[in-house]
Amino acid sequence: MSAPVAANRRHDGLPTNGGAPTPREFHAERAVLGTMLLDADGQRVRSSGLSESSFAIKRHALTFRALEELADRGEPCDFGAVVAWLDQQGIIALAGGREYLGELTDAAASMSTYPAYVRVLREAEQRRELARAAQEI
Repeated sequence: MSAPVAANRRHDGLPTNGGAPTPREFHAERAVLGTMLLDADGQRVRSSGLSESSFAIKRHALTFRALEELADRGEPCDFGAVVAWLDQQGIIALAGGREYLGELTDAAASMSTYPAYVRVLREAEQRRELARAAQEI
């Protein structure tokens, strides 16, 4: 019997928001964030129905926090604005750094697949919430 993976770490040691995401969920997180980083007006951030807790990987949650904060203030939500916000908060390294954030834009979903990736994140968040609730019982 193998040792269980720590609940707040992925198999590669990346911090998570509880439970390790599947490869599909990891890919979906990258695709959604990449698409949002290419949507300078923040419309996809505001209309996604996602929250910081929708992202299992902590660095992705931090990137979403930056996007959400900028969108809420009506500021541009593009790559440069997100990098600047994360840098001002002193958390750019925790979000993966400038290079990793650039890689997210390469992982952007097509406009036709973006909604499916958002659904994957919502469903994964619901499963994490159910697992947490079951642990509390």
